[in-house]
Parts: sequence; C-alpha cells; structure tokens
Amino acid sequence: MLKTHADSARDYLREKEEPEAPDCYPFVSVPEGTTVRDLPGGGRLLTLVDGAMVHVNADGAMVFIGHDGTVVSVHPAPGGIVTLPDGRELTLLRNAVRTTHEAAGIEGLPLDVDPMQVADGRYLVELPGGGRLDVSHPERTAVLGNPDGTVDVFAITRIEGIGEHIEVRPVPGGARGFTALESGHRGIVEADGTIHLGLANGLDLVIRFPEASGPDAGPGDPLTILCEERDRWRSTFWAGGLRFPFRFGRHSGGAQVSAATSTDHEHIHESIVQILGTSPGERFLRPEFGSRLKDLVFEANDDVLKELIRHYVIDAIHRWDKRVRITHVSFDESPHQIDRHVVPIHISYRVIQSQVESNLVY
Repeated sequence: MLKTHADSARDYLREKEEPEAPDCYPFVSVPEGTTVRDLPGGGRLLTLVDGAMVHVNADGAMVFIGHDGTVVSVHPAPGGIVTLPDGRELTLLRNAVRTTHEAAGIEGLPLDVDPMQVADGRYLVELPGGGRLDVSHPERTAVLGNPDGTVDVFAITRIEGIGEHIEVRPVPGGARGFTALESGHRGIVEADGTIHLGLANGLDLVIRFPEASGPDAGPGDPLTILCEERDRWRSTFWAGGLRFPFRFGRHSGGAQVSAATSTDHEHIHESIVQILGTSPGERFLRPEFGSRLKDLVFEANDDVLKELIRHYVIDAIHRWDKRVRITHVSFDESPHQIDRHVVPIHISYRVIQSQVESNLVY
C-alpha cells in the first residue's frame, strides 16, 4: 500500500515538474523562448526570443516583423517549410497549410474540401474520387491528375493530355474549348486565363488567377485601348471622387442636387481615413475592405501593440489605395495621450504620381 502511494506521489510530482508543451500552432515547433499571443479575429503573434515577430492571420497569411519594424511576407515552401528572412526555418502543421477557396481562386469545390497552399501562389486540392488538382498562379496553369494516372494540363498557352488525348477547338473572343476523350473532362480556357473545368464526376470548377500586370499582361489592341482609356481617365479624375463622409453639394439658382466631391490630396486624405476606420466585413459588397485596427482597441498599450498597428496601417493602405506609398508610421507617446488611453498614429506618405510628400494623424 505504501509503495502504491509513493508511486502515485512520484508520478504527480513528475507531471508538475515537466512543463506543458507550448501551443505553437500553426507550427510543429518554435524556438525555445518564443511567446505566443492570440489576437482578436483569430490570428496569432509569435514573438521570438530576439524580439522579431511572426504574425499569422486567421486566413493563414504570414508576415515577419523585424527588429526595425520592416514587414516581409513569408510563404510556405513544399513540405510546409517557412523560411524567415534571417534564415531560420519553421515547419507548418499539415492541417495549417489549408487555405480558403477564395485565396486559391477556385470556385465550385465542395464545402468540406479545402485547398492546401504548397508554395507561394501554388495550391493543391485532393478531389473527391481520387483526383488531384494543382493550381499555379504565377504560371496561370491548372494541372489535373486523374485516378488512372493520366494528367491534363490547362492554360491559355497550353492544353494537353499526358496519357490521354484532348481535343482543342478555338472559341470566339480568343478562348479555347477542350474535351478530354478518355477521362471525359471538358471546359473552356478564357482569353484572360480563367479556366472553366467540368469534371467527369459532376463538379463544375472555375479557376481564376490574379490580374496580370506589366509587359506580360498580354498583347493585342484591346489592352492598348484599355490603357489609353485609363490614362485619359487619370488625367482628369486621378485623385478626385466623392467626399467622405458623404454629403450633398450646394448649388445656387435652382433645386439642383448632387453629391459633393473632393480633389487631389484632400481626397487621398479622406480615402486613408476611410480605409483605416472600416473593419473587414462592414461593406456588404466588399467584405474584405478596411483595416483591422479596431481589433486592437482593448489590447495592452505596449511595443507589441505599436508593431501590430504599424503593420495593419501599412498593409491596409498598400492594399486599398494604390495612389500612395507609406514612408513612415510613428506614434505620439506623450504622457497626456497615455493618460487619455489614446494612441495617435502619425502617417507619412508619398503620392506616387506627383511624388508630393504629405502626412496625417489618425
């Protein structure tokens, strides 16, 4: 009896002495001394022992925040290996590599089938029935592996089957239709690269790629016309638009009513305030618009908070207003502001078209 009690006591003490394994999701493990902090909205912030941070969004996107505040996007390589800018490597859990249908650009998948991001811009989907779909955004290509071992390749510049024959036919507007004779898949590749793929198992998929830019955007007169129209529009309305907050303009000499507008840097200022003051999900037709600053309202006022604010500001403005480039983000840390529980954000930016420097306080 005494021996049994002694063994139980020894086991209890061993459990107390052995520290509980840290919850380092979405990684298999993290360097010793790393602290993990859950963020509002489902993200996580991992602070490494040297002060550098890895911010993981709820949608799986990751950024590395260096000691000097520089922010660098990081992406998993094949095998789920994430290499940080300083050379350190973290390994993602297999289920953490899964991403959304929207991020992969694939419509029509069953709700219980999630793509896996296997590299920057590359997504892998295990299809019902044993098929496998590999989508590459940089190459604007979809590769379909069939259960019988045959492979089909779909892109606007290349449609071919490996192990089976695919009939390809031109479609008005620059698109190309195809039919895989053995597997029974069929569909159309549009001129912009969008792939409509009807699988033999009944799934109808649409694969969309990010818009191409630069000299590889595609040749032809339609692109030239669009560029000319865009330049003509920019020359008149580049920095103008509706005022924010929205209000009506005043006209004399009648009952004419119209929306008030703002121009030049005034409109850019209003645009930045609107972006930072809108939380994702507020806009019905554009649920991703805005910034995540309001998620930080009840967070502790420390250095970690300021790095998150800086990251959220730069990320939101870079994504939603292409007219400006943020040059500096700083904070008013005077005792007066701290006592009021306020963190004024000083934002300096450069207007890309005119190279004029400006700033605002949010």
